[in-house]
Amino acid sequence: MKKFYLFSIIAVLSLQMRSQTAMCDTTANVIIYSNYDGGQLIIDVDQNIPNIKIGITTYEWTKIIITGTYSANVTEVRYAGYDGNNNHCGMGSLSTSIAGVAPGVDTIIQFPPAGYSNPNGYQFIICNYSCSSTTNQGGCNTPDQLAYYFTNAFGGSMRYHFTQYGCWSTTPYLVSAGGNCCIVPTTGIKNTSAKKLNVFPSPAVGKINVELNGVAEEFSLLDILGNKLASAKGSLETGNLPNGVYFVQVKTNEGALTRKIVVQH
Repeated sequence: MKKFYLFSIIAVLSLQMRSQTAMCDTTANVIIYSNYDGGQLIIDVDQNIPNIKIGITTYEWTKIIITGTYSANVTEVRYAGYDGNNNHCGMGSLSTSIAGVAPGVDTIIQFPPAGYSNPNGYQFIICNYSCSSTTNQGGCNTPDQLAYYFTNAFGGSMRYHFTQYGCWSTTPYLVSAGGNCCIVPTTGIKNTSAKKLNVFPSPAVGKINVELNGVAEEFSLLDILGNKLASAKGSLETGNLPNGVYFVQVKTNEGALTRKIVVQH
């Protein structure tokens, strides 16, 4: 009897968590989903919102499925997380995938630099499970870091953020239902949509070229752990760098812009 009572309380709390609605900005187009355990995430685009951008962050792998009447409105889906291969949710797969959108709309990035510092979070985007930016997140990111990363990556503003700890529900998450978190950086989110950072060629063979809005720009080259390796303006020779993944970061008065680059000899 006690076990049933406890299960009932947990079930009610879970339903309350899903039913909480938070539309941070009804005119915005960036929506974010985050958890720790990953699993299968079904997002039902049941609302006619132009130019929808969807960001997802998890520590473990996630099978992302975009569906719904207005799924064609989705112009970009970006997974940025740790993409661990523990099978916490018993789904059988061990790597993140994105389905339901046109080719080229999907992007999967492993632990990119957060771009926004919070002592309670982490310097790379790897996971989020809480709507608190003022308490230690046990190695995961704070929600303001996620809001900063995705709005800058997409060049837009946050419509809502839905976060939880455990595996995604088997019930689709309706876009019209919104989220449960509206935490953003205290310094404000900068819209960098007018700033186009171009890093080429990729893979880089011999040299990296960096332009911001078509003009050679000062930049830093970071390793996969975020350590600064070099600084340059416009271009950088890569002959002495081992093959692998690096990050190019440009600091502007609207925040830091970061792009991944692969060095290959």
